[in-house]
Amino acid sequence: MSKLSLYFHTVRHLRLVQIAYQLRNRLPRKAVRPPTHEGRRKVLSAWHPGPRRAQSLFEDGRARFLQVERQMDGPEGWSDQTFGMLWLYNLHYFDDLMCAKGKSPERHNLQEQWILRWVLQNKQGSKPGWDAYPTALRLVNWVRASLEGFRLSTAALDSMALQAEHLSKRLEYHLLGNHLLANAKGLIFAGLFLQGPAADRWFKRGMRLAKKELREQILQDGGHFELSPMYSAIIHEDVLDIIQILRVYGRAVPKRWLKMAQVMGNWSRVMLHPDMQIPFFNDASFGIAPSFADRMEYANALGITPPQEPQDGIQSLENSGYHRMQQGEFVVLADTAAVGPAYQPGHAHADTLSFEMSWCGKRVFVNTGTSCYGDERQRSYERSTAAHNTVCVNGMDSSEVWGGFRVARRATVKDVHVSQSEVGDVIPAWRLSASHDGYFRLPGLPVHQRSWALGKQHLVVDDVIQSTGAWGTAVARLQLAPQVRADDPGWKPSPKLLHLGDLLTEVVDSLRDRAEQKQLTLTLTTDSACRELIADHFSLHTVVQNLVLNAVNYTQEGSIQVESSTGASGIVCIAVRDTGPGIDPEALPHIFERFFRGDIAHSRASGGTGLGLAIVRNLLRRMGGRISVRSEPGVGSEFLVELPTNPTRRLPTT
Repeated sequence: MSKLSLYFHTVRHLRLVQIAYQLRNRLPRKAVRPPTHEGRRKVLSAWHPGPRRAQSLFEDGRARFLQVERQMDGPEGWSDQTFGMLWLYNLHYFDDLMCAKGKSPERHNLQEQWILRWVLQNKQGSKPGWDAYPTALRLVNWVRASLEGFRLSTAALDSMALQAEHLSKRLEYHLLGNHLLANAKGLIFAGLFLQGPAADRWFKRGMRLAKKELREQILQDGGHFELSPMYSAIIHEDVLDIIQILRVYGRAVPKRWLKMAQVMGNWSRVMLHPDMQIPFFNDASFGIAPSFADRMEYANALGITPPQEPQDGIQSLENSGYHRMQQGEFVVLADTAAVGPAYQPGHAHADTLSFEMSWCGKRVFVNTGTSCYGDERQRSYERSTAAHNTVCVNGMDSSEVWGGFRVARRATVKDVHVSQSEVGDVIPAWRLSASHDGYFRLPGLPVHQRSWALGKQHLVVDDVIQSTGAWGTAVARLQLAPQVRADDPGWKPSPKLLHLGDLLTEVVDSLRDRAEQKQLTLTLTTDSACRELIADHFSLHTVVQNLVLNAVNYTQEGSIQVESSTGASGIVCIAVRDTGPGIDPEALPHIFERFFRGDIAHSRASGGTGLGLAIVRNLLRRMGGRISVRSEPGVGSEFLVELPTNPTRRLPTT
């Protein structure tokens, strides 16, 4: 796509004020004069410390951010572009003043030295230290530290006044969004902390901005309108901070801000994995925003009602476009959201209809997340559709992300539906579906439709590409969490005594309605001589369910029969027979192979659960069993599972 087209489809969404300030910022700007101030303003109540940060500033000029440690040898270190812009911004925030290590005299002296060094080595207007965003965050940190007992020198106080005046003349109207809200917070903090006419002016302007921006940026469900869980957490802390500093200096707190802080906490809780960490939708990373636990402790100290724990079912954050599906040991976080506000999608990724999943308290499927803002190739990949658990058509992105923080044509989500199935407690109990038109610009006008169906035992993800003509290829990716292997050689089944008839009945009953919807007859015949066996319940349930579900999905008319029997030498047999299309004889020897892509065989191997026949065979081998198949095209197929009644015995593989 041409650069001209990218620019056109990006700029057409901007507000006039953004364009005007983009032009204004390219003109020479005079340095502001140092304002007069009357020192610190008297507080009316004590400041309660908020969330702590990791230590980031060390002796001998060392600094560590984003797991990268650098040596700051001279003034040039404050602006060394080889460090990366995100790393440099963090350097100028002074989050170290909120360090969890406490306020020992040694730490205090070290932090004083870093502040003095910043004041002496960063002249007004130098980049990136005097950019509006790091200036606002630095002002807040210096104020918070002082309210917690940190001694700010006269030079630091004078510098704060100059920084606040500079910030008031450099508000980020060219960006808007979370940057402008951070600017407002910086002005509020500086305006309350210092005394004098200039400080009063900063405070009034900051409050006007905060009221306007919070009204627009915080959605009714509590999410931040840029739709990044990380930035939502950051801004949740911002709201708590503003509430507290208004109280500390005896100023009125708008009632709706108190309610807003509570709803933002609710949103944050819904959007957490069981490990209590955020998902990776849009720009998101660990270690940047304060943790949920720390924010809840802070909110509780301010008298904000804590959120309730999520329950099984679907919780839809309708204004944000995110959904939490929870059932048994499964938690699925699904994205049917827009890319963000039309005029500010800078933190958006091409992740429409992506999802993350945890099982038994651990992450299984995750998006890639964000590791940098500067490296063009890495940044481009991390924002791409290929870096997320969704579908990529013809190698294109669902939204045209480019230039680090820009988006041209964007995917629009449509037809979002949430429902509860009556099928039972296995397949499926809760269903979410949606579609998007992000690929409508491609030949054939393809539209991606996705549904998630979650039961207590399985997650079923179904993708369909609808089009008016030929559209090429589609790839659905599932990105595994770092600690997860697709096939863990160290995994061992946990055999226990189980009633085979009960297990088979549970599976068949859960799929009976689905079979009847297709006018198929689904029957179960159990052998009374084979009542009990010792096996891994979850693995055997998964095997049988996958086979029966495959039969239901790919049989168009006729019947499916499930039958258990006892074979020779104490072998338990489970047969699944169908009157489906059958499997081509040339494909038959390969259907249990990984990644085999025969036509009919591949459609059967992929199945409804997403496990595939290769994994079915692998599960049976782990349990000492085996699987075989007989099939005749046009007549049907029979899959035969054989298991030893004693798990210490292993059957020869076929």
